[in-house]
Amino acid sequence: MNLPVAAEAAPPDPDRLPQQVALVWLVTSLLVGLVVRTVLALTDDGLYWPDEIHQSLEPAHRLVFGYGLVTWEFERGARNWVFPGILAGLLKFLDAVGVADPAIYVRVLKVLMAWLGSATALGVYAVARTHGATRISASAAAGLWSLLAPAIYFAPRMLGENASLLPLLLGWALLGRGTRHNGVWGAALLVVAVVLRPHNVVFCVVWLLVLAARRQGPLLARTVGVFVLGALALGLLDRLTWGSWFQSVVEYLRANVTQDVAAQWGSRDAFHYVRVLGRCMVLPLAVLLWTVPAAFATRARGLLLATLAFLVVHAWVPHKELRFILPALPLLCALCAVGLERWDGVVPGVRNTVAGMLVVVALASVAGHKRLTKHDLGLEDHVVDTTSAYDLGGPINRLLMKAWREPDLCGVMVTKIFLVGTGAYSHLHRNVWLHEARPETFEAAQFSHIIVEEENLGTERVDVRARDGRWLLARVLDRPCTPKSP
Repeated sequence: MNLPVAAEAAPPDPDRLPQQVALVWLVTSLLVGLVVRTVLALTDDGLYWPDEIHQSLEPAHRLVFGYGLVTWEFERGARNWVFPGILAGLLKFLDAVGVADPAIYVRVLKVLMAWLGSATALGVYAVARTHGATRISASAAAGLWSLLAPAIYFAPRMLGENASLLPLLLGWALLGRGTRHNGVWGAALLVVAVVLRPHNVVFCVVWLLVLAARRQGPLLARTVGVFVLGALALGLLDRLTWGSWFQSVVEYLRANVTQDVAAQWGSRDAFHYVRVLGRCMVLPLAVLLWTVPAAFATRARGLLLATLAFLVVHAWVPHKELRFILPALPLLCALCAVGLERWDGVVPGVRNTVAGMLVVVALASVAGHKRLTKHDLGLEDHVVDTTSAYDLGGPINRLLMKAWREPDLCGVMVTKIFLVGTGAYSHLHRNVWLHEARPETFEAAQFSHIIVEEENLGTERVDVRARDGRWLLARVLDRPCTPKSP
């Protein structure tokens, strides 16, 4: 009689538990990053830089409702209408469903931007995986981006850099797969990233050079074709919106290359970004500097060269803002995962150890994200300004949104700040006079309400309608104001 022989138990997979832990960490970090970004979008009404309103939401508001401030870029046609147009479509939809309160629609748009920032962490994971990283390394890198302090800070802000992150990462994720079909779609997503933030063209140029160096003629030809079609689409858009082919590109280059308009906002030396990153993310920067170079010996070499070229170009440009290099940061996180795999081949077992370090570093970064100052983010580089980087000008913007409810509103005077440093008409949402306080025009200005610090209220007879910290929204009594013509 033959008795059944018990099947021999399969040997345990030594990577199974770490991979399960990696999945838990990926989901947890994404959820925490999503919650933190959403809270920030709902509570921070300040500005990092005027562009987050006046190159996006303000022109979108003017497009939908017919009034708003116009900056020089939109006077000369130095910006394309893609990103403001997307925001205008969202504004139009919100208006159609009855959302008229600026305190609501502004925050809805900021929440959507914050969620887009959280989704970028999945893009980091996808780029890392398609370039050879394991689930453990890719999850650690995605979690780092999800909880990185500067990534959280910028996420809700309506900047072209933010809008371009997800298509940029998804494009590189497809390019990393190396097939003809994915290469075409990856190139198309790079085009989208360039349209949203023209500086991303550096990635396209380097990718073409990489394909040429690899002698991948057919893929190079198809990629050139996609880029040409994308350029023609942008040129046609400029022709339809500005009246001239490629006007946004020509005018932007004329202003910033031949006329050096950006110089009025200040210049920094080549090591500015290194100093700023060392202040706002010192531990993550240390890990990136150790792991990222190892990616050069992997199939992520093209991505590494493109990212380095992007950083070098921005280090060379005199005017510097941290947001300019934002597209490079999630790619560096993905390259960190790829480099970590290379290190694991040299020192077996180092991957899990460093992945654990990345978890600790990410948790430390999110725990301290509210401590970021203006100096940390490079807003004040020559002096140590410890003012919080959060809610800069937030009280003024909240009072503008409250002024929307004033039944007798004829005009608003905002003191001690330029209007481009406020949310302007996109936050006021009333077609009334809007002024910044200038001594030479104060008496002649048309306004019924004033936004002012309490200690600077002066001798005017006023009726205080709202307060936010030391700032007041007040109705100025006995002051004539002629309503603005529609």
